[in-house]
Amino acid sequence: MAEPLNISISVAERTYRMVGIPAQDESYARDAARMLNELLKKEQQKLSYQKVGYSDRQDLLAMVAVKCMIEVLKLDEQHRDLQKTLFHKLGDLDALCKSVLSD
Repeated sequence: MAEPLNISISVAERTYRMVGIPAQDESYARDAARMLNELLKKEQQKLSYQKVGYSDRQDLLAMVAVKCMIEVLKLDEQHRDLQKTLFHKLGDLDALCKSVLSD
């Protein structure tokens, strides 16, 4: 098993040192930082175009964090719905197999 890593990532023009990241999560951490920076840039452009008075990076980070969590909640709900559907389909398949085998 690989040793945990200490990596540096940059988010919102600041560098953060992440300590004890599992080696298998390094690429996820780097991708997450890249995606956050892209979302921050888009949000900043959108808000400056709309002339909404967000004053600093903290406001932008908060907006992006809320939007990311909305997406996480939507995906979680979709995952639960998919699990329910799969569970019911497997139950139907099990019943069908039992009826065929009992004949």
